[in-house]
Parts: sequence; C-alpha cells; structure tokens
Amino acid sequence: MTISIFREADPLRLDEPLIAALTADAGPVQPPAEWFQPPEMLRPTPITVTPAGQVFGHIASWNSTHTGLPGNVRPPKSRSNYSYFRTGVVATADGSDQPVGQLTLAGGHAPLSADAGRAVQHYDDTRSAIADVNAGEDRHGIWVAGSLRSDATPEQIRALRASAPSGDWRVINGALELIAVCQVNAPGFPVPRAECLVASGAVTALVAAGAQDMFGVRMLDAFFTDPAALTAAIDARVEHQLEKRALRARIGR
Repeated sequence: MTISIFREADPLRLDEPLIAALTADAGPVQPPAEWFQPPEMLRPTPITVTPAGQVFGHIASWNSTHTGLPGNVRPPKSRSNYSYFRTGVVATADGSDQPVGQLTLAGGHAPLSADAGRAVQHYDDTRSAIADVNAGEDRHGIWVAGSLRSDATPEQIRALRASAPSGDWRVINGALELIAVCQVNAPGFPVPRAECLVASGAVTALVAAGAQDMFGVRMLDAFFTDPAALTAAIDARVEHQLEKRALRARIGR
C-alpha cells in the first residue's frame, strides 16, 4: 500500500485536517471470506475499492430507472440468486470456495441482439476481469462484494474507480438474469456518489467544509432513514457551520 500525506486547507480551521491519500494495491490471491459477504450499506453505494483491495457497492439501485430506455424500466430481480452471474469460484483465505462473477474493464457490452449464450461468449476473455465478486440484493439495490484480482495494475484500478458498473441482463428460463457486469463511462442504472444526493447548495458548502464535516454528515446518515429528514438535518448542519465561519471571520480567527 502506498501512502502519500498532504494537508488540505479547511476553511473552518485552516490547520485541519491532515489527510492521507491511499492508493489501493492489487487484491490477495486468497482474499478473506468475509469480503464476499453481503455488505452493510446505509444507502445505494457506488463501487468502492479499499487500500487492501476489497471491492463492494451497488451496481444498480431499485429507485433508479434506466437512462437509455423509454418508460419506467427498473433493475430486474434475480430468480436464480445470481447463479448465472456467479459461474466462477475463488479459494478464500479460510480454505472455502466462494462462487463469484467478475467486474470487467474491456470489451463493453454484448450486442442487444445476442441471445444469452452468445452474450456470455462476449465476456469470455479472462484478461478483461479486474475483480471477482459475489452478488445479491438488499433494500437499496443489487450489491456486489469481493476482491480485486491479484494481478490488477495501478492503471486498471484507477480505471475501475473512475468508471461505473453496468449490468447485462438476458432472458433465461423466461426471466431476465444478470450474466455480466462491465465498467462503462455512462451506466444505464447510475448510482450517484453520496455528495450528489443532497441539494446543490448544500453539496457546495459541505465540500468546502472539508473532511471534518463529512464525518458529521456520516453520523447524521446513521440516525436518519428518511431522505427528507436527512437532507433537513444536513442543511441545518451546513447553516451552523457557515455561521461559525462568518463568526470567525468577524473576530479574526
């Protein structure tokens, strides 16, 4: 793991905080079994990569509609517990085998005209895989959880973080089933980053407030399950922080 230290100026306290920028390494050959368990997420969460190489997040939210299709098209639920996606297996650190599918970087989606068999063949190139993941469903959407591959390069990890997952569903036994997930620039079911989930004015104030205030926002997030109540609480916190900033400016601190 590579660690670079730099100071980020905080408008509220110019000498705070000290930020560590972490660059993820490739994943372990035998990742911990717990990495593949259903992650506990408070809201729809974009794909996240930890410095150790753990990968988790949602590939689609139940509340999202497809950006490229007419009508109110929402992510399909799996009747097979994602068995048509989890066609591989990874040996974990405790010696158990974990069924997995892959997040792929290269090649894009198979043509919409392809049937399930030909679509699966489109994703056959194992060199395009960047992560091996389990998949399932929670109250927010379709989640994946697993590990970067052990041969993932820093350039590939950067591309993974900078892109977004896009699922490929095909009709199997009369129902749409997920068969692949590839990273793209414009996904059909985008999962926005957390800072985009509040009003634009609040986002601007929170970003300006620095990492210290984002910790407070996460604490609020843990107590409010209603989005409207959460937004109101965040707005109140932002207003309080702006008042503190104005007070410090008046007294010269």
